[in-house]
Amino acid sequence: MKKLAFALTSLLLAAGCTSTLKVTELDSTTNRFATSTAVAPDEIKVSKTFDVDDTKSMLFVRNNFEDIHKVGVYFEDSIDKYGFFDKVVRKDEFERDLIQQGIQDEVGDVSGFASLSKAAGIVGDFLFADVELEAGVGYQVTLRMNVYDARDADEVFAVERQVTNWAGLDGPLFQPVLNAFFDWIEANSDGVPSAEVAPVEEAMPEAAEPAEAETVEADAEVEPVEETSPETEVTD
Repeated sequence: MKKLAFALTSLLLAAGCTSTLKVTELDSTTNRFATSTAVAPDEIKVSKTFDVDDTKSMLFVRNNFEDIHKVGVYFEDSIDKYGFFDKVVRKDEFERDLIQQGIQDEVGDVSGFASLSKAAGIVGDFLFADVELEAGVGYQVTLRMNVYDARDADEVFAVERQVTNWAGLDGPLFQPVLNAFFDWIEANSDGVPSAEVAPVEEAMPEAAEPAEAETVEADAEVEPVEETSPETEVTD
């Protein structure tokens, strides 16, 4: 673990402080992070139909880089920006919640699938996500995000993406993966309306009203023309 943390720390430092681990606001129109790239279809490994609304009470985010506290906070805060889950927690926060509720002994170690299933039976259904960073050769970095239903440990969403860390990881790696996760949530939720649909529905009736008004005015102009025709015949 220490060797992994050292490698990841080196990569993050190599990226510089300007474009890595900076939580940004989502685009107000799309409710996604504004990026120039997106996850490719073959990078999405699992995408199941799932009633995600039943698990929106909490997302528990686990990771393989607990020694790098800033990275865990970045993912927690970035997912929280999406605004779907009632709360997004890291391991230390989840354990604190269990202690405050007095159920830590019933649940046990939250690192295992069995304990998380017990927790779901006590506190209610929730999702948990394993976020794993892997440092490759040179500047290669791989991010894997696997999302599970805590109650039965069923994997419902998974994505794996690799990039070359030349100038930061937020835009090319972290945010595209998070956007793909948000896409999956929206596809499986009744509570996250598509940002593109609403404007179209509102615009249609507004466009129809002026067209009807013009038709009425055109009909009114025809009547005077019909009345002048018989006057011309009398003159002849």
